[in-house]
Parts: sequence; C-alpha cells; structure tokens
Amino acid sequence: MEHENLNLLVKYLSHELNSEEEKAFEAWRLSSDANEKIIADAEKVWQQSPDPISDEELIISIGSDKEKVWAGIAQKTKDNQIWISSKPQKWYYGIAASIALLIGFFILQNQWVSSDSAHLISVLAKDSIRQVTLPDSSVVWLQANSSLSYYDFEGKESRDVILDGRAFFEVKRDESKPFSIETNNALVTVLGTSFELSSTGELNAEELIVTTGRVAYSPLENRSKKIELIKGERAVLTGTNSLPSKSINSDRNYLSWKTGILTFENDPLEVVDLALSNHYDVDIRLDASLPSDKRLTASFKDKELDQVLDVLCALYNMKYKSQNGIINLYVQR
Repeated sequence: MEHENLNLLVKYLSHELNSEEEKAFEAWRLSSDANEKIIADAEKVWQQSPDPISDEELIISIGSDKEKVWAGIAQKTKDNQIWISSKPQKWYYGIAASIALLIGFFILQNQWVSSDSAHLISVLAKDSIRQVTLPDSSVVWLQANSSLSYYDFEGKESRDVILDGRAFFEVKRDESKPFSIETNNALVTVLGTSFELSSTGELNAEELIVTTGRVAYSPLENRSKKIELIKGERAVLTGTNSLPSKSINSDRNYLSWKTGILTFENDPLEVVDLALSNHYDVDIRLDASLPSDKRLTASFKDKELDQVLDVLCALYNMKYKSQNGIINLYVQR
C-alpha cells in the first residue's frame, strides 16, 4: 500500500476528500479485492474508535511489539506491495498510524512471521457470491459480505484458513495435511468433506451443517470440548467455552444462498416465512389472521422476492405490504 494511498484512505474515512482525490481513491479501491478488504477493515477500526487512538493503543490491543510490527509492515510481500515508512507521522492524531498497523496485523496474524516466508491471501466477496480455489484444489463459495484469509499451504503440516461470514467448503482429501477453519468463535477440522459454515461474530450465528464426510467442531476457547458431525447433521455454538449442540438438519434450503433454489414440500407457512427471510435477508412477518393449516409445495429458482410473494398471495388470497423494512403478509379482505 503506497504512502499516498494511505493518506487518501484516512481522508476518505474523515470525509475530507476533494473531487480529484475521490476519483483517485475509487480507482485504487476498484483495482483489487485486497484494497477492498483493507478499506472494509479500516472502516471497522474507524467506527470502533470515536476518540483519537494512538498506534501504541492498537499495539496493545493486538499484543504485538511496536518496533517489530513497523519493521514487518515496511517489508514488501510477494503480491501485495505493502510499504509504510518505519516511523509513522502522527496524521489525524495517530489514526493513520493505527490503520497502517491494522494492515500489518494481517501479516502478523497474532504472531511475528517474517514476510519472506509468509504470504497472506485475503479474499472478499463484496456484493455477490464468490468462488475461490485454494492451493490444494479445495473449493470455497463465499456468500456476499464474507471473507476468507489464508497463507500459502506449501511446506506446511496443515491447511489453515480464517472465515468471517458464511461459506460452503468442498475440501480435497489429504490425510497428511488436516484442513482447519477458524471463525470468530469456533474451530472446524476436517480431512476431506463438504459443509456449510456460518460465522458472523455473534454466537447464535455460529452454525455448521455437514453435506458429506465427517467434521470436528469445537469452541475456539476450549478445543477439548469437541464434537464430530457426519452427513446431514447440524451444530450450533451457544457459548465460547461450551460444547456445541448437535441435531439433524431439517432445513432443505440451507444452501439456497449458493444455489439460488428454494424448495418447499408440504411446508407450513411459518417454515416458508423463515426460509424466505433467510434467503432474501429481510424481515417477513405473518399476520395472526392467516390460517395455520396452509401449506406450500413449490420450487423457485433465481426469483426476486416480489415474484415469490406474488405467487403466495395468489395461492392463499393474501396481500403484503412493506413498512419500515418489514414485510407483512395478511389475509385479503
């Protein structure tokens, strides 16, 4: 990351870009996914720091040595030409230095690693699903607004990745190199299998559903509390130090975000409502006046929400209205 781009980033965050700088910033933003990732994480630091913070404070927050961090940031990684001067200027009361340290943190990953041997790759799916092929030929589908980070697997005893968001994994089997995924609150370990994993930071959103094979699942803070799941099973993490709960997966639409297909087989409207809410990421509510005995058997592929709602309304003599971000379904009178 060039010096002038860091300066543009700080001005962007503080809403001080002029028209020419806005054009330059957008050109830099769109030039690579790595830049998109840097901007997204810098925004998080900015939003979480309403008061000016210093580089020393950020150093404490990540538990690293200051001089070592700056020495590492000053190195150039193989594909991401990250360069920052070894002694930061105190632009904007140290915020610029803190953002620079955040970039360096991607390299450090909680421990000091020489940039000569470490090449961190970060992939961000911004507005749509993104397919990623890993160095071992494993394939990952990232849901929109999800990210995946990993170091090159070559010469390593294991294949380790970090997930933030939701993804579907097809892991190539290699018994000599276990495959592990670290999320905000959990650790998943496999040899070769396929599964969906969702982690958005909140405990109630930590979910694992296995499609094929066998998967080990444990809370990040107590890896001894591990459970194993097989095809068709689902686990939810309810605490950072507790055993995950396991059950049979009854949601046939858990991969609808990836396939674009919603399928219902004699399902009550409550189940339909939940599936549509999850698939389209909206809040859909059923009016209490709707008959509880109504069921739906249908399949929708790549349909817009209003198209699906129009079908439901025609079938069950309903109407819907949107208000304050909530869609209400009710009986037509």
